[in-house]
Order: sequence, then structure tokens, then C-alpha cells
Amino acid sequence: EGRNVEIFVGDNGLGIALEHLERIFGAFERLNPQMDGTGLGLAIVKKLIEEHSGQIAARNLKDGGAELSVLLPLAGERNNETTEQRRTENWRERA
Repeated sequence: EGRNVEIFVGDNGLGIALEHLERIFGAFERLNPQMDGTGLGLAIVKKLIEEHSGQIAARNLKDGGAELSVLLPLAGERNNETTEQRRTENWRERA
């Protein structure tokens, strides 16, 4: 099994609407048309992470807020087979 580092970034806001949760990493996805921006930020982040054999995911927290998880292999480690399983385990531990 490859070794990974996982980074969690979260907040205690309203969370991400369920209808937007799967779309936030798409190119040109602006979830609030009233806000400035191109809708490329998270799409670029996702592409960069994937280019380094990593993954990024978002979820809502049960007590409010949202959390992003970035999973990257350590230098020299590129085992993508278990990254999704590892993220699920880490999120269960944090719940």
C-alpha cells in the first residue's frame, strides 16, 4: 500500500448545497452568479492534484459547514488503488 498525506480544510458555515456538491470542481461552474470570478479555481486545483496522482473531494459536515479533503501520495509513492478507501476511513474517524 502506498503512503499518502491527507489535508483537510473546513469551515463552520452553511455548507454546500447538495445540488452543487458534485459540480464544484467543474470548469466554469459559478454557483453564485452574483459573485465575481471565472469558475475555474477549484477546477484548476483538481487538475493539479490529479496530475500529482492525488484526489480532492468535498463533503458537508453533520454539524454544519463543509470540508475539502486533498489526498496526495508521498514522494516516490503512486498507489492510487487505495486512496478512496483511505479517504473514507479518515472521514469516518473525523465524523
